[in-house]
Amino acid sequence: MPSSDAAAIHAAVTGAHGPLADGTYAVPCRTALAVVFVIGGVAFDIDPRDMILQEVSVGGTERMCISGVVADDGMGGLWLVGDVFLKNVSRQGL
Repeated sequence: MPSSDAAAIHAAVTGAHGPLADGTYAVPCRTALAVVFVIGGVAFDIDPRDMILQEVSVGGTERMCISGVVADDGMGGLWLVGDVFLKNVSRQGL
């Protein structure tokens, strides 16, 4: 997603660090990062556990993990949603 959108999402996550060099963000591994996509007036909740990727080393004592929300300005303002979104949509019966 565009870097401004990724920054806005991570600004709401206490303890988030980033963006890192590759457009990723580090968030506390136990975050309750709540992301909801609204498409055509229908809200699709994404389970916070699905938004947390691998653990990384970032200064401090709290365990940090890579967020599944990544900044990429090379897509002309488009968002790419993939398996995390799709598996959550299927859990919601669609």
